[in-house]
Amino acid sequence: MANNHIMDYGEEGLDECITTLQKNDISYAGAGSNLEEAIRPTYVEKNGSTIVFINFMDRNSFLEYSTEEMPFSTENRSGYAPAEVELIKKSIDEAKNQSDFVVVSFHYGNEMTSSPNERQYLLSRESIDAGADLVIGHHPHVIQKIENYKGKLIFYSLGNCIFDAVTPAARKSMVVEFKLKKGDAEIILHPIYISNSQTFLMDQNNGEEFLSNLQSISSPGITIKNGKGIIFLKDYL
Repeated sequence: MANNHIMDYGEEGLDECITTLQKNDISYAGAGSNLEEAIRPTYVEKNGSTIVFINFMDRNSFLEYSTEEMPFSTENRSGYAPAEVELIKKSIDEAKNQSDFVVVSFHYGNEMTSSPNERQYLLSRESIDAGADLVIGHHPHVIQKIENYKGKLIFYSLGNCIFDAVTPAARKSMVVEFKLKKGDAEIILHPIYISNSQTFLMDQNNGEEFLSNLQSISSPGITIKNGKGIIFLKDYL
């Protein structure tokens, strides 16, 4: 929910969005009628474990688009959850005590840029230092590196999934499958491409070419097999 379009239709639009999600029993995080609601995590129970999702947007990443700051949530104003380090640390600390696995998602970075900027590095690494188990980024619209930081993974940008992409780089992305078994992590990367605003799995040759390029800029070892990428990290938890 924390992204640069969540307030396109103002507070009324956000309220309607939240009401629709609640009516359809869809979990969400990253925006609310005030700051307390916006930074509230969402919890998911899976196979006896509790996974928590926290979502923020870095307003500093969007000053390039407008002289007017996008409306973030405050004590008495609705909006998205602003990516401020102390807020992030507080949210992670509270979530860590009530869950088995903490996922932090950021809307940050610069559009159509293949390398993370300084704010992306700062916010992502601060999150891991505060206790997050996984960081996922979006907004650049293209794939960026995967980083193994202190034994935890940071996906700086997953690119696009469903989007009217106009450049070849913005049409290539991946779906990340994350498996935990007895504390070890196995991550399977499924390369995808977008055509006519629809998403498809890449064939083996194109998938392996895509993964080879990703492998060259990423810090964890990626094993490429049958058009998929595999990352295995022992003792992840």
